[in-house]
Order: sequence, then C-alpha cells, then structure tokens
Amino acid sequence: MGVSSQDLMVILKDLGEAVKSYLSTIENDTADAVKEIVESQMAEEQQKKEEEKKKKGIPISVTDEKPAKTEEQKESKETTSEEVVYFNADQLSRLLK
Repeated sequence: MGVSSQDLMVILKDLGEAVKSYLSTIENDTADAVKEIVESQMAEEQQKKEEEKKKKGIPISVTDEKPAKTEEQKESKETTSEEVVYFNADQLSRLLK
C-alpha cells in the first residue's frame, strides 16, 4: 500500500480499532475502510504535487543529444538524455522574444 506500519496503526486507532501491533488482525470491512483512507490520502498528495508543478510553470522537455563516439555507443541509448524544465509565464515570454 505504500504506507508505513506506524501510519496504519494511527489510521486504525482513529477508526476505533483495538490494535496492539502491526501484526494484529483486522476484519475485511476495516481493511477496506483503511484502504479507502490511504487511497484518499495518496490522491490528495498527488493533487498537491500537481498544483505545485502548475505554480512552478509550464513544463518543457529538453533533449540533449551527444554525438556517439564508437559503434557501441551508437547502438546504445546512453547518448541521449532528457530533462524537464519548468518556466513560469514571465520566463517563457522572455525566452520567446
């Protein structure tokens, strides 16, 4: 689930479940409730990350292709690297002038 056992224990205690350790057993209904809570929290975190990206600016992909020196390097994909750079509106307008 991508959540630490300590965080799961906190969620279970918030739900009123009497758990003593991460090895405690729970009912299927409780497990479903925990799963919904965790998925909700993960969705909120993802949404916050997306909002932060939007605040940073517009993503622009930059590809840096290096000339291959040997036949082995020509066959390899190691000669190309890609980076995403974020520009806000002011920076982007200056670049396009």
